[in-house]
Amino acid sequence: MATTVADAITPHADPVAAEPHRVKDLLRFATAGSVDDGKSTLVGRLLYDTKSVLADQIEAVQRASVDKGLTTPDLSLLVDGLRAEREQGITIDVAYRYFSTPKREFVLADTPGHVQYTRNTVTGASTAELAVLLVDARNGIVEQTRRHAAVLALLRVPRLVLAINKIDLVGYDEETLTAIAKDFAGLARSLGFPDDAVVTIPVSALVGDNVVDRSEHTPWYDGPTLLGHLESVPVVVPEVNAPFRMPVQYVIRPPGIRRGRTSSTTTGATRVRSRRAPCRRATRWWSCHRACGPRWRRSRPRTARWTWPARAGA
Repeated sequence: MATTVADAITPHADPVAAEPHRVKDLLRFATAGSVDDGKSTLVGRLLYDTKSVLADQIEAVQRASVDKGLTTPDLSLLVDGLRAEREQGITIDVAYRYFSTPKREFVLADTPGHVQYTRNTVTGASTAELAVLLVDARNGIVEQTRRHAAVLALLRVPRLVLAINKIDLVGYDEETLTAIAKDFAGLARSLGFPDDAVVTIPVSALVGDNVVDRSEHTPWYDGPTLLGHLESVPVVVPEVNAPFRMPVQYVIRPPGIRRGRTSSTTTGATRVRSRRAPCRRATRWWSCHRACGPRWRRSRPRTARWTWPARAGA
């Protein structure tokens, strides 16, 4: 009997669990690879199998899959949100997704595979601690795979996962996996990746083999699943006790308001009314809010204090 979309996909409950709040490790990772290697489908499968998809999103995928004449759900639609992406079946912009498991939280960046959108791959992988580089098991290492590997090396992404996708289309052949892994090993060494920084995993994003659950079709593979590796890979903890560093990324100056600076903290920590030792000229307003925002005020030579201006009428 033919399988329908409604039978193949079951709505999940709201992923916001009622478990007590606790701090988890955060892993930022990105996907990369050539066009049609299955990046968006892999991300959709990862989100679906970890029950990180809301019921209304599942219903939207059902309707869109039926409209396209498919009998199985197109999980890539969970990621490709732009109209042009859905119409052309490609990824154009970087798609960020947030999900969590009982062991770890994740920030995922799904990057495009076309050559003309390589700049978006640079954007998505610029903050990644790990990259999942997909390879079509039928095609092996192609030019765009080498280009994305070089981009990841330039960005100094410390860890790589070589996900050999569509392993089901080659009959779950172990020799295919071995040949692709050997070919990529030489490329990785030439780009400066250590041997222990690259992990090869055979997956099938469409079927779900070795993505979240281990596949019975690959008894010859004894390594971790993709999610298992993502949950166990070491995470770089921010240096809280290091000196405070905040590289300025953007300067804003709305009309009638003093100049403000925006950025994110790379090392160290700060809090309201904490004392710092800025430069001699750090006596200007620190925030763009004149009436209610915090500011730097000189308290003694070459020191400053984070203070709040008094309220009007106080």
